Amino acid sequence: YQRRVRDVVAFLLASLLIGTAMPVCLRAGLVLLQTTPAVRRDALDTAMRDAVLVDGVSEVRDERFWTLAPGVFSGSLTIGARRGADHASILRQVRALFEPLLAHVNVQIVGEDVQLAAAEAASAPPAAGADAHGGHAHSHAHDHDDAHAHSHAHH
Repeated sequence: YQRRVRDVVAFLLASLLIGTAMPVCLRAGLVLLQTTPAVRRDALDTAMRDAVLVDGVSEVRDERFWTLAPGVFSGSLTIGARRGADHASILRQVRALFEPLLAHVNVQIVGEDVQLAAAEAASAPPAAGADAHGGHAHSHAHDHDDAHAHSHAHH
């Protein structure tokens, strides 16, 4: 009789342990795999559609969203800008769409104007205080946690 009670208690404890540990393990696995946050997927899709409608935006591409920790999400995307577009305004408006959804968001703006400027920088000698990146140069005076509107394209 005591053996059966011991077996039942062991089974109940094992079930309780598995039942409480499984959700924690699943959440940790999703963080480690840097999965797209399912709880924000619809809101992120809406923000993507709205970003394309921002004045001067020609496309949104290379979007990646992932989970940094439970409830903490990050993202990165590239915005194609039309020639003559106000990049600072585009950056402000696109960041405003994603910042309520993501703890960290990196927005890179590329376009005809940016690519032209990068080509000119590649043909000029590096400026004082600038780092060369495979044929193009730009200052690193900005904080890398913030988005910046210049191309990192290597030609």
